[in-house]
Amino acid sequence: MATIQLVRTLLPLCLAAALAIHVDAAAAGQFKLRVRSALPARFYLNDIRGKPWTPPNAIAYERSGESHFIANEGFEIELPSGVYTLAAERGPEYRPFLATLQARDGEEKTLRVELTQWIHMNRLGWYSGDLHNHRGVDEMPLLLLAEDLNLAPTLADWIWDDRERSAPPQSGDAIRYVDSTHVYSVFDKEIERLKAGPGAVDLLGLRTRIPFIGYLLYPPNDTFARQAHAQGGWVDMEKIVWRDAAAWSIMRVSCTITSIARASNWRRIVGE
Repeated sequence: MATIQLVRTLLPLCLAAALAIHVDAAAAGQFKLRVRSALPARFYLNDIRGKPWTPPNAIAYERSGESHFIANEGFEIELPSGVYTLAAERGPEYRPFLATLQARDGEEKTLRVELTQWIHMNRLGWYSGDLHNHRGVDEMPLLLLAEDLNLAPTLADWIWDDRERSAPPQSGDAIRYVDSTHVYSVFDKEIERLKAGPGAVDLLGLRTRIPFIGYLLYPPNDTFARQAHAQGGWVDMEKIVWRDAAAWSIMRVSCTITSIARASNWRRIVGE
C-alpha cells in the first residue's frame, strides 16, 4: 500500500516536470525576431520554401496567392530555424526594404526597417486613394497609414446577388479622419448582382445608409445611383462591360469607371 501511495504522489510530479522540460526545450528551440520600424508598413515574411509567416494578432491578408500583414512600428515573432526573407513596403512613394535572415535555434535578433520616401506627391498636389475596399472598418486606420493612402472608402455595406454579405456600422461618423491627410468613409455600399443581373455598382462617400430593396434583376442600378447623388455621394460603375453600362449614358447618370485603374494596380516585386 505504501508503494502504491508513493507512486500516486510522485507520478503527477514527474509528469509536470517532464512537461516543463518539454516546454522549455521548445521555447529554447525557437528563433525570436524583433522588427522595429519608425513607420506603419506592409510586411512579407517567408521561409525558404515560400511559406508565409504572420505574427500573432497582426492584421493579415491571404487571398489568391497574396499573403502579407500590417504592423505599426514593427512586430515580434518566434520562428523555427531556417532562412527567411523579409520585405516591407509603404505604398509607391517609399523605397521598399528587403532583408534575408538566418534563424538559429535559441537565438534572438532585432532588425530595424528603414523606409525612405523618394517623392512627396501631396506636396505636388496629388493624393492617393483606393476606391474598392472590403476590409473591416476597425482595420482601416492602420491600413491607411501602412499603405500611405490619403483616401479610402470602405465597402462595408455589401450586397451579393440579393443578399447582405456584410453590413456597415450602425452608428458613428460617416467620414472618419486618421489624421489630417488620411481619411476613410464607412457607409459606402457595393451592390453586386452578376450572373443574369445588371452588374455591380459602388456608392461612395455616403452620409447615410442606402437600403437595398429589390432582387437580382430589379431595380436597375441607376435607382441607387440617384439616391447616392442626392446625398452628395459618388457613383462607381466599376466595369464598362456590365449590362447596365449602356443605360447609364442614355439616362445621363454621372458615374466613374475604375476597372482600368484596377487593371494596372499591381505589386512590384522587390529586386526586379
